[in-house]
Amino acid sequence: IEISSPQLMSVTGKAIQGRKCTFSFDKVFGTNSTQIEVFDEISQLVQSALDGYNTSIFTYGQTGSGKTYTMEGPQNPDENTRGVIPRAVLQIFKTAEGLAELGWTFEMEAFFLEIYNESVRDLLANSKEKKEKKYEIKHDCKDNSTSITDL
Repeated sequence: IEISSPQLMSVTGKAIQGRKCTFSFDKVFGTNSTQIEVFDEISQLVQSALDGYNTSIFTYGQTGSGKTYTMEGPQNPDENTRGVIPRAVLQIFKTAEGLAELGWTFEMEAFFLEIYNESVRDLLANSKEKKEKKYEIKHDCKDNSTSITDL
């Protein structure tokens, strides 16, 4: 997909110097995809994060299309219905546990964000921080990096 966009852009629409950016998708899942199929596809991203690379998983779709269900799973999940986040956390800690037996130590950091109606919320921040902080997503087409302010 090609989108005409500024060189540096944010969700607020602040534009600096117009430029065309190209975005590509490795995979798009259909409505009949299972939680296991989705995680099997992205589990290597979790391994890449363990290997020291920055990774992210982006879900997009209309309200009610299943993004939250896919990421979190249902209220009382079983092995088949567990979402991407619990599966990823399990994979991370199983790997860390195995490597700890070999003397490895780890420092882990994660962000859980929600973007809704062009507002970015840190889902792990306390209530006061959620109300006061204004986050922006910025993409730099020069080095193809994306960042979120104040995280």
